Amino acid sequence: MTCAAKPLTDEQRALCLQWEGYALMLAHRHLARARHLRRQDEDVLQEARLAVVRAAQTWNPELGKFCTYVLWWVRSFLGKYDRRGSRVVPLPAGEWVPPREWSLDQPSSAVEDEEADSTRLDLFTHTLGEDGLDAWDSERLMARAAEALMRLRLADLSDRPTSTQRARVRRDVALFLRYRFEGVTLEMLASESGLTTREAVRQIVLRTQPAFDAWAAEVCAESEG
Repeated sequence: MTCAAKPLTDEQRALCLQWEGYALMLAHRHLARARHLRRQDEDVLQEARLAVVRAAQTWNPELGKFCTYVLWWVRSFLGKYDRRGSRVVPLPAGEWVPPREWSLDQPSSAVEDEEADSTRLDLFTHTLGEDGLDAWDSERLMARAAEALMRLRLADLSDRPTSTQRARVRRDVALFLRYRFEGVTLEMLASESGLTTREAVRQIVLRTQPAFDAWAAEVCAESEG
């Protein structure tokens, strides 16, 4: 698995250095559960480092905390590695050299000190503890989010939504998830979906956000119960 061959900015490099320890902590948790990967620990740790690079490349501060992106991408990289079973993990050439020493304490405290904002993408920050979401990989999480958002958006429309309404909601949910979690720009989404402007996609994101917040609250309640 490789990351896009685009040089990191100084700010992105600093984020990678700051949050590598947190990513490796998540990787060690993954190894503790996945005994079949015990002999591949170095490869798994390298996947976690690559995930931090991807998080730095895709992070938008207006959409959520950086720790959220790190957690999301680590889950994604490790989940795919687990299914792929590959032992070859290339480094992103010329982008970032991980430090030899790292601390688990600093990133965790940074998460705790950040100001909470319910309007942003803070769903997964609570999973620093050992809860029900900790074992999810990103594909399962994305599928569950898509199903829940479809259900909540359709419930807001009518008792019997038409096939056209269902198709529109399905498109809106797909655009929302790609924008929030994959770092795809509004312009690119507008072009891919056939919408006329980036503002049209932005309005879709804004309309879908309340449903996502409602689902996030449900998931958090499940994990705490």
